[in-house]
Amino acid sequence: MRTLAAHGTNLTGLALNRSGDVLASAGYETPAATGDIVPGMNQIKLWDVAQGTRIATLEGHTQQINDLRFSPDGTLLVSGDQYGLVRLWSVPGGQPVRDLATGPFGVTNVAGYNQFGSSVAFSPDGTTVASSGVDWRITNGHTGVIALWSVADGSLVGHLHSLANANLDRLIWSPAGDLLAAGMGLGMRVWCLDELTPLAGDPSSAP
Repeated sequence: MRTLAAHGTNLTGLALNRSGDVLASAGYETPAATGDIVPGMNQIKLWDVAQGTRIATLEGHTQQINDLRFSPDGTLLVSGDQYGLVRLWSVPGGQPVRDLATGPFGVTNVAGYNQFGSSVAFSPDGTTVASSGVDWRITNGHTGVIALWSVADGSLVGHLHSLANANLDRLIWSPAGDLLAAGMGLGMRVWCLDELTPLAGDPSSAP
């Protein structure tokens, strides 16, 4: 249909909204003269699919953007980067709405919890975002973890532990929102969310 010259180099993420009329792309911009990537030049761009024109440029990530997802109603975009920044953006304007996680030491009482924003996903009803990361405090080595965030106020509402030394990849919710699956190095794991204990106090003590 068409080719979009979206980013200077290294396309790292793509997402299409449910209606198929807005495309989000993430990538690096102008490389340095040495060929190295310029820190802070990680951008997200929103595109009108029918016209092939750029709607907005979203700036704020300073590390590689690993994943992008639109909310079910298409009014929000969530992004996650290599150092753990997980951010909600408005669509189509592209303004930051709130940060769900701000990096390795940016979540209150959860230091090092969401070190890598390797994957993000909206629940089917759009009220919750899941983001995968690692927690180096749980075992002698990192443990794969998933944080569950309230879209309404950005609060941490639950979290899931995986296996020691397990890097969690793509996150997928079931259509009913009662199951959450995550890919990992040796396969995948599925959590039954309606069996979770309500989160209280230090998330590291939750099952």
